Amino acid sequence: MSHLRFRPASLGLFSGLVLLATLCTCDPAPEAADLAPKVGRTNLPNGWSLTPTETQLTLGDLPLNAILNADESRLAVTNNGQSTHSLQWIDVAGRKTLSTLEIPAGWLGLALTADGSRLYASGGETNKIWVVGIEEDRLSLIDSIAVKQPWPEEVASLAGLSLDEGRNRLYAVTKRDSSLYTIDLGTRKIERTPLRASAYTCLYDGRRDELYVSLWDDEAVAIIDPDELRVTTRVTVGYHPNDLLRHPLDDRLFVACSDEMRWRSLTFVPLRSPSNSIVRFIPMRP
Repeated sequence: MSHLRFRPASLGLFSGLVLLATLCTCDPAPEAADLAPKVGRTNLPNGWSLTPTETQLTLGDLPLNAILNADESRLAVTNNGQSTHSLQWIDVAGRKTLSTLEIPAGWLGLALTADGSRLYASGGETNKIWVVGIEEDRLSLIDSIAVKQPWPEEVASLAGLSLDEGRNRLYAVTKRDSSLYTIDLGTRKIERTPLRASAYTCLYDGRRDELYVSLWDDEAVAIIDPDELRVTTRVTVGYHPNDLLRHPLDDRLFVACSDEMRWRSLTFVPLRSPSNSIVRFIPMRP
C-alpha cells in the first residue's frame, strides 16, 4: 500500500519533485542492531525506511509520477506496480481521491493540458499512450495513441511525456529503443528522433522553446530543438538522470540523479551558459 503525503504549504513544485522528495525523506540504511520495526516507519526491502509526516492519502500499487493542474487544486497520479495499474484524480485541498481509472498498463509518463480537461498517460510495454478525458472530476478512457505495436511484437517501452500545446504536440521518450517520439495531436502523425541512450523522461520549456530529455544510461541531459527535432546539446550530469524541473524564476534546470551502488545528487544546469556546464552537485542521502 502506498501513501501520498500532504503539507499545508503550496504544492506548486510537487509534481516535478516527487522523486526528489522521496529520496530526501529516506532514512539511512540501519545497522544490524537497528533492524527491529520502528513505530511510524515503513521498512523497505533495501533496508531503508520511510517516516511519514503530515496527512497521508492511500494510493495504488507503485505510484511512479504525479502532476498538478494549472491552479494546483487537482493532482493526477499514475500507479504502475505488479498488481492493477491505474490513474487517480485527487482533490488537493480536500485530500481525497475523486476518481480512479484502471488502465491496461502504465509506466511513469503523465501530461495534463493547461485547461485540465485531458490527461495523457504512458502505457509502458503496450507502446500506447492512453488519452483520458476529465469531466466533472471524473476520469474516462476516451482514446489511445499507438506509437508501435505492443511488445514483444515491437520494442519501444514508453516512459516520460511532455506537452507542447503551442504546436499541438505530445512528446514521448522510450526506454528500449532509446527514442523521442513527437506526436501531432491533430493529425496523429508520429516522428522519431534517435537519442542513442535509454530515456527516462522529457520536459518541454515554453519560455526557452526547448525540450529536455534525461538520458538514464548516458549520464546526460539532451537539449532538443523542437522545430528541427534534433539534439543540439548533450549536458553531462550525474549517474542515472531521471526527473527534471525548470526553476520558475530563472534559467536553471534541476536534474535528479541516482545510482543504487554509488551516489545520488541534485544537479543544477545553467541554461544561459554557452557551454551548458553544471553549476553544482548537491549530494543526497541515502
